Amino acid sequence: MVVNLNGVPETLLITVRARAEETHRPDFLLFDPYAVDILKKIKHGKDSQQKVAASSQIGVVIRTLLFDKLVKEFLTTYPRGVVVALGCGLDARYERLQLPCYCWYDLDVQEAIETRKAFFTEKENYRMIAASMFDYDWMNEIPANHPLLIISEGVFMYFPEEKLKAMVTEIFRRFSHAQIAFDSIPPFLVKRTKLHTEVRKYNASFKWGVDKPEELKQWDNRIQILSTDYYMDYYLKRWPFSMRLIRMVPKFRRGNKVVRIGLGES
Repeated sequence: MVVNLNGVPETLLITVRARAEETHRPDFLLFDPYAVDILKKIKHGKDSQQKVAASSQIGVVIRTLLFDKLVKEFLTTYPRGVVVALGCGLDARYERLQLPCYCWYDLDVQEAIETRKAFFTEKENYRMIAASMFDYDWMNEIPANHPLLIISEGVFMYFPEEKLKAMVTEIFRRFSHAQIAFDSIPPFLVKRTKLHTEVRKYNASFKWGVDKPEELKQWDNRIQILSTDYYMDYYLKRWPFSMRLIRMVPKFRRGNKVVRIGLGES
């Protein structure tokens, strides 16, 4: 099929390619046959079959595994929990993990969901929502009386802080029991999209990053940092030599991360 995406939705192809490449490796860390199948069937003008740069490829894989870990821990603790994936792209996490849950919702903009429906099918406890995550009507579809984990992988950095803050505030207003997990880039990469070997190929640019997760308390002083995982603390031998050198600088080692937050008492 021919996929016509523009702007931020285009970047979903980076993740698909990175996961497919990993699946073909004899020493794979992540096995994702869904990504392999999608990449075989997709046609796109911007090098959809071209290999992902080594640092981006292992970065995507580690990020995927970190989100997998959070989802597994959540649904092991709450088998009747609800998971919402904001900006899901062509991610196959629901199918790959096959974990019990009350319901799983994959949300993305209309063009991404239309593409997604060519590869994935809704089920009794699996739904797709075509909407912007900043159109808060999607929250009306989410059960309010179940444990809730909201994940957003490879998305937040493309939007300005004021929009992210408003959305997170609204989520916690409606679902004070929710946990929200997202990945963040370091602030020095914001407005330096050209430094990213993959994103610079697309019509998208970075808008937001956070240095220390504790800075999120400026959005709401009740926010608690439940966990933080730094990409470069994992699978060091798989990183290119140049990245292993950069890792020696604490600022860079703690740059890319997956943060999970919740709401505590003020």
